[in-house]
Parts: sequence; C-alpha cells; structure tokens
Amino acid sequence: MDDPDGGREAAQAIRSLIGGIVLNPGEKRGEVHISLRGELMGILDFAHTNGNKGETRFMTAGEAGPRNHLKLRSWIKA
Repeated sequence: MDDPDGGREAAQAIRSLIGGIVLNPGEKRGEVHISLRGELMGILDFAHTNGNKGETRFMTAGEAGPRNHLKLRSWIKA
C-alpha cells in the first residue's frame, strides 16, 4: 500500500471489497461493536474456516447472527 506505483490501486482494490461499516454502541462506556459488510467478510470467513488462530478477534457473518456480540473467533493477520 505504500508503493507509489501500485499503492493506490491496492488501496482501491481493498476498498472495493468493503460494502459498508456499521458502528453500534456497546453495553459498557466506550465500547463499540463494528460490523463489516461486503466481500472482505467472505475472505475473513474463508481464512477463519481454514483453522488459522491468532490475536485478532472478529466474528464471521455465519457466527455473528443478527444479535450475537459475544461469540468471538481468532484469526492470524497475514
């Protein structure tokens, strides 16, 4: 993304995978729940179902459901 030749193209490609970002307040002060919509969620879901484990926590669309904010999964950043 920092490459002057291909950085803009890479950033645009990543942006095109994001259909929307929804922010909802959490139960605790300062807590925010973020919902990611679009093709990028499918990529994260694919990476998660292949058994990757790590520190980044997220819920895939299938796990989250409409009101589940507690079931978190881990994924390794590439």
